[in-house]
Amino acid sequence: MSLSSDATLEEKITELQKILREPHLIPSLSQGSRIVLLTVEPKKEKVAMDRIEQLYEGRFSKVNVAKVLVEAADDYGLAQLREDMEFFGESFVEEFSQKLQQRIITEILRASEEGEFVVVHRLGILNGLLRLNPIIEPLVTRLKKPVVVIYPGTRRDEELCFLDSRHTASVYRTAKI
Repeated sequence: MSLSSDATLEEKITELQKILREPHLIPSLSQGSRIVLLTVEPKKEKVAMDRIEQLYEGRFSKVNVAKVLVEAADDYGLAQLREDMEFFGESFVEEFSQKLQQRIITEILRASEEGEFVVVHRLGILNGLLRLNPIIEPLVTRLKKPVVVIYPGTRRDEELCFLDSRHTASVYRTAKI
């Protein structure tokens, strides 16, 4: 992919379209995975999702990470969640995060059975709770269809900054747009 780090959202969407036309080539662009990171300014995440829906209406499935988190909290019970968080502190947050991570992975795998590809969005909710790499790595060998992750942040060459923070993100086995 030859897009510069400061490409417009529309240029990135055009690049995504090219990649999705030949999904069999994604592993060669992504160190063996079928995952594409679409890096967008955090404020333009909804615009990116709307554009993908406009282009591929009815042809893909979605995983809204914020919704998965809310469902996990509801299933746990909000009162119990608060009580356990107050009593156990950081160890509870770590345990809950691991369960949430597994739930997100399961949801992506389930969604990959429907449609031509999956779009994972609303990742910002994970900031401070989970990293993306532990979600991506277990999926690398298990996906048969492409997964597009709308990544709210910036890209400078191969360096990613989640939510435009000063801290750089991990190196992901993904194609990066």
